[in-house]
Amino acid sequence: MDALFADLSSIAGVRDLAAQVESRCPSLDVLVNNAGMAAPERRVTDDGLEADFAVNVIAPHLLTSILDPLLAAAPSARVVTLSGGDHPQQLDLDDLQSELAFEGLKTYSRTKVLMMALMYERAQRTAGSTITCNVCYPGQASTSMTQSVTADMLPPALRFAFPVFKLLVRDDGGKSALRASRSSVHLSASTEVAGVTGAYFDKTCRSVLWPAPILDATLRSNLWDTVQDIIAIH
Repeated sequence: MDALFADLSSIAGVRDLAAQVESRCPSLDVLVNNAGMAAPERRVTDDGLEADFAVNVIAPHLLTSILDPLLAAAPSARVVTLSGGDHPQQLDLDDLQSELAFEGLKTYSRTKVLMMALMYERAQRTAGSTITCNVCYPGQASTSMTQSVTADMLPPALRFAFPVFKLLVRDDGGKSALRASRSSVHLSASTEVAGVTGAYFDKTCRSVLWPAPILDATLRSNLWDTVQDIIAIH
């Protein structure tokens, strides 16, 4: 087993990671996109991208795209991507970089839904192939990211509940993280979902409805083209 390291906030870092995988693997059976970013304030990467957007949207889309030939070389391959946060009922494609408003966990949630829209679109574009593409919600877990959340990252109306939130994400020795892995392991390995693509699963491994914005085909197509344009200039 090899441990590969990369800066997923950097487009060059994502490309380097993909190159490392390509040098080791003639084919790829499973790709799990799990890395995430929830910045406390708006940060801009060396590529000039807002950090949450770079890690949560650009990185999984680009990595999956580059590794597509390896996935296609497997008898059957699965792409599993993890969601997170809340699901806003609207997406503003005119403010993908959160230049007009950066709102802590709300921004994180928006980027996760943008990622979900791209993965749903990918599933539509690869339908009928040997590659399946699904998204799952892992549930609440104690991780270095959740433990680093500050009260200012919550919407003002919810900041009174911050002590409860911190209690929920206190260090539990990895128990909640283990539980949170169930949905991604299920999608990666279970025969029950063999051939299933374009589906969204909750933390109990049940298929559930996608958030409303993701069902907008025009929005998904425009988002796909916009992200492709961003990647092309780097």
